[in-house]
Amino acid sequence: ENHCIVMKYPRTSVKHMSKSDFLMTHVYLIERAIACTERRSLGKREKIVATIDYSNQHKESAPSLSIAKEVIFALQAHYPERLHNFIASDTGMIFRFLWR
Repeated sequence: ENHCIVMKYPRTSVKHMSKSDFLMTHVYLIERAIACTERRSLGKREKIVATIDYSNQHKESAPSLSIAKEVIFALQAHYPERLHNFIASDTGMIFRFLWR
């Protein structure tokens, strides 16, 4: 359907990144995905599909809860209704617990 697919594999450590660097990285990914979707659909669509593959992720590669919340709130505030689908694979026990 001409939606850009953003695939994220969080396997490298983000502990060395500042909050602003982490946020700007994700904003850049979203901006590029939206631009690709608009170009591919000739301006008819502006929603993206995001996937995150959590297989082989370790605790060291996970951002802190405060950074993750900041990214989510920023994306909600500045990119409302831009997400067509979100797919998370191999999420682990914590996500299964939260999902229930």
